[in-house]
Amino acid sequence: MSLSRSPCFQRVHKSARSAADNRGRRYRYVISSPGEDPLQTICCVHRLRPPEINVIDTRRFVVFDNNAYSGIGSKRLQAIIAAEKEEGIQPLASLVVAQELLAGVRDPDDRRRGRNRNALARLREHCGDWSGQRPIIRFVSDTDSQILHLLLGPAAGSTSDLFDEFGGLIGAVVDEGLTTSLDSYAAEIDEVARHVSSKENDYVQAMDSLANAIHAGELSTDQYRELAPRLLVQRAMFREQAATYDENRVAEAVNLVKAFCAVGLALHWQTLEKVMGGKNISSDANTLWDEEITCATSAITYISGGSVFLVTEEGNLLAAAASVGAADRVMKIRDYETLLGIP
Repeated sequence: MSLSRSPCFQRVHKSARSAADNRGRRYRYVISSPGEDPLQTICCVHRLRPPEINVIDTRRFVVFDNNAYSGIGSKRLQAIIAAEKEEGIQPLASLVVAQELLAGVRDPDDRRRGRNRNALARLREHCGDWSGQRPIIRFVSDTDSQILHLLLGPAAGSTSDLFDEFGGLIGAVVDEGLTTSLDSYAAEIDEVARHVSSKENDYVQAMDSLANAIHAGELSTDQYRELAPRLLVQRAMFREQAATYDENRVAEAVNLVKAFCAVGLALHWQTLEKVMGGKNISSDANTLWDEEITCATSAITYISGGSVFLVTEEGNLLAAAASVGAADRVMKIRDYETLLGIP
């Protein structure tokens, strides 16, 4: 489910940067954290702290999901950005959210196309910044990169080049405006859309197969609950096939994944229960991306010592967070505004 080593996305990003350059623009978006050397904060290394330890956060971070950016207007977002600066909260873009929105910016339906382009513009407005004369977008790392950090250290699984190229495509699309055909970027955007569609189809089929296996007695739900965190670790390990892994570190990473992917796993269990009950989730295939983004948000997830908030209007996400004690980290836009002191 990770984009970071997909041949599809390697081609997309190379083409996107080339297309932007050919049009006389140079978009180079990099990840960094305020007041720190970007090279030391690549992929926003996550450090886990036991929830019973009382930590005074000097910095906090926030990630908005797809429907949060789709449901907020510019004036409201500007008020949030101003309040975040006052409160020392750094917004971070999710690669998962960005690719979902990019996949729809050439949608033939006017309403859906406009929704995705507007939301993508909000993402850049929210997470964009300047480094000298260069525009940047600050990204949070994907789940696989976080797991590789646990296994191999902070230098492993770097996706800074991916962020750079993806940010270039975002910048090019947003600057084209809401009404253009985006023909100059059609190949790159369409490839993103195909990737998203393919992964969503795979997700639906995998969940159906899993439910069938459980119904047939080939696997119990308890066995799968134990297996799923290890599968996430193995997925990350597959990305770095040349690396040597210590089994003790793998076992430790599995236990940590249970904690920092707690919300994403809870959402996964909820979806599996629906499928086992006979629900066809084809129309909800984008739950895959909700699971991915929430794997970066749990009751004990920190980035460089600061807590992480996830803002969403998705009821299933909010319920999953509440079920694992992370309701104070995953919230609606209005609740986030209240946290910021916006009346």
